Amino acid sequence: MKKTGRIIVFLTLFALVMTNLSVNVFALSKSDNSLLWPVDHAATKYWISALDVYSGSGNAHGSSGQGIDIYGADKNGQGTVYAIADGTVTTKNDTCTHVNKSTDTCGGRYGNYIKIKHSDGSYSLYAHLEKDSLTSKTNVKAGEAIGRIGSSGSSSGYHLHFEIFTSNNKKDYAFDYYINNPLCQKKFLFKDGLQKYSKKYGNWIKENYQTKSGSYWSYSGSNNENTKIVSPAAPTGLKAVKAGEKTATISWNAVSGATSYEVQYYSQSGASWKTDPDYKPKTATSYVSTGLGLYNSYKYRVRAVNSAGTSPWAEITYNKPAASAAPSVKTPSAPTGLKAVKAGVKTATISWNAVSGATSYEVQYYSQSGASWKTDPDYKPKTATSYVSTGLGLYNSYRYRVRAVNSAGVSGWTEITYKK
Repeated sequence: MKKTGRIIVFLTLFALVMTNLSVNVFALSKSDNSLLWPVDHAATKYWISALDVYSGSGNAHGSSGQGIDIYGADKNGQGTVYAIADGTVTTKNDTCTHVNKSTDTCGGRYGNYIKIKHSDGSYSLYAHLEKDSLTSKTNVKAGEAIGRIGSSGSSSGYHLHFEIFTSNNKKDYAFDYYINNPLCQKKFLFKDGLQKYSKKYGNWIKENYQTKSGSYWSYSGSNNENTKIVSPAAPTGLKAVKAGEKTATISWNAVSGATSYEVQYYSQSGASWKTDPDYKPKTATSYVSTGLGLYNSYKYRVRAVNSAGTSPWAEITYNKPAASAAPSVKTPSAPTGLKAVKAGVKTATISWNAVSGATSYEVQYYSQSGASWKTDPDYKPKTATSYVSTGLGLYNSYRYRVRAVNSAGVSGWTEITYKK
């Protein structure tokens, strides 16, 4: 019994050790540089044609821009696809034919694909594979061949579309898992255009891949120190300038190596920093902050971001300019150039020159029956400088007077007599 007990204890400890070892082998990491390249990993060159954008157009790559398009080492772009780490095949499709059609929806646009789950819960996905080339195994090891590059699904030519998903099955930026790997860095070849269009990786490519051969850029550094991603420096040149009555433009200088930025404002009501919802997209170096009506000053802070981390915050305060005094309004002068001209048998056109600063006019006629001045109902709208007075049949002459109006007051009357 004692011997049996020792064996059970030994087996239990052995199982625990193997379990811990498996976690280290299976898990995907952006920092330990242990993941194999998914295509011809023993080759001397890794051909990349799309990252967050397509190299030729700069358009977003797929729905998320987080995958990688990779060519194989063969002349036509084909090659062998390998599992990047140990895992279990959870989903695969091998029903699509090679059609070379970017609008093909077979396999949910992935075409023939394999999705592998790793022990930390993360996934890797390999798409557009050649029909009948997919592995039949359920459990695969790192570096084990799982298929061949094809052009099935939404694909216009031979290539592998490669994606990585986090443990909650959300897409992650696949290239972030390789960008700091010194062995991969020297093998990468980037299709011309990625250094120009990629918002996330373009600056990094331009700094480290300056040798062009054909339509690809290759590594130009001499060691890993030249390409290692480091946290970006804090933004400089912050400015906060009035944009409107309740808005301000916040801007800063672009930070070398930054792939995005984070902006916060200080909530004076909550006494805490909060993400500014006005700042979008996250790669811009300026934006307009709105709703600045309650306080005289507003605090903002900005930091740069890349795959290595974040910079320190850089802070700025926007002080609302003092309201300028409204220009003084003066009482308008009396209208000039009054005319009274026959318009019809019983009508006359009354007109005058526009008065500077006037916002409207008042017109009256002299009621001979009532011996008093009365507002002329024919005059409308009140901003016009002419109108037709009607009902002029009883008397031989009619008197009119006009004055200008604005917020400061009214002018003196100017009078004219119309004689039939």
